[in-house]
Amino acid sequence: MADISQKKGYFTLDHILGLRAWGLILYGILPAYFSLLDVDQLKGNIGGYSFIGAVIVGILPLTVLFLFVKGKIRTWYLLTSRTYLNIRSLFTTIMMLLGTMLVGGISGLIHNEYIFGWSHFIHHDGYLVLAETFILAVVSLVVSAALLMTALTRDVNYPLLPSKGFSEAIAEIKKRLDSFRESSLWQQYSSDEAGKQSGEFGELEKNLKAAINEGNFASRKTLRLISEDVAAVRDLLDSIKEDCSDSIIKWNKFFIDDGLDALNRKQNDKAGTSHLALQRALIRLKNLK
Repeated sequence: MADISQKKGYFTLDHILGLRAWGLILYGILPAYFSLLDVDQLKGNIGGYSFIGAVIVGILPLTVLFLFVKGKIRTWYLLTSRTYLNIRSLFTTIMMLLGTMLVGGISGLIHNEYIFGWSHFIHHDGYLVLAETFILAVVSLVVSAALLMTALTRDVNYPLLPSKGFSEAIAEIKKRLDSFRESSLWQQYSSDEAGKQSGEFGELEKNLKAAINEGNFASRKTLRLISEDVAAVRDLLDSIKEDCSDSIIKWNKFFIDDGLDALNRKQNDKAGTSHLALQRALIRLKNLK
């Protein structure tokens, strides 16, 4: 059985910040490099109140971009809560916006439209620089979103983004976790259902292995943590699929009435700690979507 006694959850930097989706940041920034060719005509044409208007106008395309990023991230992650999905999506969108604004600012420096210096920025309408680069960034990101929406619907693997094989493995994992969450084992004992879920968890381990092999450095740690829980719960299912009194007692402990009692066991009790760890693994997998 996998060692899950010290694990608190799946909270890695990838899980919180969406590292496996950061390729979207690079692809989102790329169209901004056209500004280095001086193809834009907006610089120098923005007045004071135009900045407020630009921000208001920019909210809609940025919201659409956020929803697009959120939709893609949802297909690349197993969700423990919608909060972290929104955090990953918002962080990625903000990084795309800031990166694109940075490229626009560098373009202005190269073409001598901006002067580099903090004092100059403060005392010489620096907010106009922000307004100009913001508008250029929004326009660029609209182009980026349109290109990405088209490109990511094709059956092609793109550098720095999760592969098609990874997405397919995650989709299969979600189906098997849905089956486990809706299993009748949570209401009544059935050796047939325990045997069925044990087989499903065997396939789930294969799907996780495929996702780990297809994934990048950011996704592997989180998926390995999930894999440890799956191995532990599969061992539990194997031990209760035989129709006998011991199996029913063990099922009752983990699936029905012992959850709160397990959470209150003493941590220095070896049996209690092992029981608690397995109970938490069950809860984590049940809540994973």
